[in-house]
Amino acid sequence: MFGFFEKKKVGGMIAYYDLQNWWLNSFTSQEQGYIIKKFQPLGTGDSNDLITGSISRCSQSVISFLQSLSGWFNNRQNRELAMKILNKAEELSMLRVESTMGNLTEEEADIILDKHFLYHQIIKTYYPERNSKPGALEKAMDACQKQIALAPLAAKAFRKKWKESSLPAHTGYDQLVIILKKQHKLEEAAALCQEASKEGWAGWA
Repeated sequence: MFGFFEKKKVGGMIAYYDLQNWWLNSFTSQEQGYIIKKFQPLGTGDSNDLITGSISRCSQSVISFLQSLSGWFNNRQNRELAMKILNKAEELSMLRVESTMGNLTEEEADIILDKHFLYHQIIKTYYPERNSKPGALEKAMDACQKQIALAPLAAKAFRKKWKESSLPAHTGYDQLVIILKKQHKLEEAAALCQEASKEGWAGWA
C-alpha cells in the first residue's frame, strides 16, 4: 500500500508546498508509509491528504506545516523522523527575511512567528536526546540562542497579532537558563533571566 511513490503521483500537502523531491529523497518508502499512517490531524484513521488529492489553498506557511508535521513524531521512537522534518523547515526558514525596522506588517509578523515556533520545536525535539545522541545538546542550545536573538522581534510580532494578550513563555530563555545552571554558569544564567524579564516574557516579568 505504501510502496515507492513516483513524483508525478505525489499530491496533497507535500505537492502544495512543493516538497515532492524532499519527500522522495529524504525518506525510504517504509518511512513514507509510516509518516502517512501516523499523521492524522483530523483523526480520520485513513491516509489523509498528506500526499493525495489536490489542495488549492492553505493558511499555513511551509515552515508552519513542517513544524506541525514534526510534532507527530517527537517521541523516543520517532525523533529521527522529526529531526529530518525540522532540518528541512530550518533550511527553508533561512530563505525568509524579516524586517528589523519600524512597525511590522502582518506578513513580517507571520514570518517571525514561524521562526520563533520552529526554534521552539527544535529545542523540544533535540533536548530530550541530549544524553543519547551526539550533538543533540549543542543543537538544542543553538536553537535556544537563535530564538533568543529573535526574541525582541518575536515580542513585537506577538503584540501585533494578539494585542490584548501578555507575552507567553519563551522556550529558548527557559531551556538555556536550565542548561547554563547545570553547567554552573550562574552569571550567564542570571543575565539571561534579566533579559527575559526586561522583554516581558511570561515567567520572568
